[in-house]
Order: sequence, then structure tokens, then C-alpha cells
Amino acid sequence: MQNPDLNLRNGEIVAKFSYVTKKMNRNLVVEVGADTRKILLQREIKIGWQICRIEDYLVANKCFKC
Repeated sequence: MQNPDLNLRNGEIVAKFSYVTKKMNRNLVVEVGADTRKILLQREIKIGWQICRIEDYLVANKCFKC
């Protein structure tokens, strides 16, 4: 409701989990479709009283065999 310019429908954004960084920043990881991701990466969104940046969340798997 706070971001009417995005034209999002219910169920397009699914919250997965949140975590706190060492700098005490809270991050929220959400799952979105490809089209929604392209729209979100181009701008900031409003959540409550905060204006939040959008970035990709990538996890690199580590190999501990060598």
C-alpha cells in the first residue's frame, strides 16, 4: 500500500527470513518473480517509516575438501 507506483499484487513478494549484521543492520530476505525483481532493483521502497534499498541476496557455497 505504501508503494503504489510499483503496481504489486498480493503474493508477489514472499518474506523468507530476516537477519542482523555485525553493524546491527536488520536485513529482510524476500522471494520475488523475475519481473518484480527487475522493478525493485531500480528503486528504493517504503516499509513502515523506513526507505529501504534493494539488493540481490546471493549465497556462495564453499568447498571444504581442499
